[in-house]
Amino acid sequence: MKSNDMNARIKDEIVNLHKVLCETYEEKFPELKQLIENPLSYAAVVKRIGNKTDMTDVDFGDHLPQATKMVVTVTASAAAGTTLSDSMFRKAMSLCDEIENLDQDYGKILRFVESRMHALAPNTR
Repeated sequence: MKSNDMNARIKDEIVNLHKVLCETYEEKFPELKQLIENPLSYAAVVKRIGNKTDMTDVDFGDHLPQATKMVVTVTASAAAGTTLSDSMFRKAMSLCDEIENLDQDYGKILRFVESRMHALAPNTR
């Protein structure tokens, strides 16, 4: 029960950090928060874009479906955002790292709970 409570608090914290990240990165790419609503995908894309002005060479990897990659690239080229200051850029990257680390912690706790469930209640598989 404590593990489940901890995971719920982690998810809440990810949502809160995502809101702050959106506010921070809005100056750079205001439309991005409407294009990517998932906090983990948003953080991954922000890390990939960084403070670049030319989005055509940004590799989004497997974080987004192909259609979304295209929409993000086209929207970014027409966006009215500006380059972030060094301090705002560092803050955005730090928030991205924090979101990713919390998601990793969430996964570790979830795997722990799953391993205990198998040991304590093998018929629930």
